[in-house]
Amino acid sequence: MKTLSLLLAFCFFGVIDQIHGNAVLVEFEMSDNKLEYMHIPRSMIPCTIKEGDRIQFIKDNDTLKVNCAPFKERK
Repeated sequence: MKTLSLLLAFCFFGVIDQIHGNAVLVEFEMSDNKLEYMHIPRSMIPCTIKEGDRIQFIKDNDTLKVNCAPFKERK
């Protein structure tokens, strides 16, 4: 849950580590070079994904958005 609370405050990039049916394991590299992992529902990701793909999480107006590469700049 530590990673989730950090996600809610910032913009993070993650890498799809594993896909198991409707569950996705996302890997995040933290500022101290440690890896953190978070399971999210596949339904949160608005694109077709495969292992190794990068995704972006952005907190925008009290909503958590997930973007797929290529990433758009925040306005």
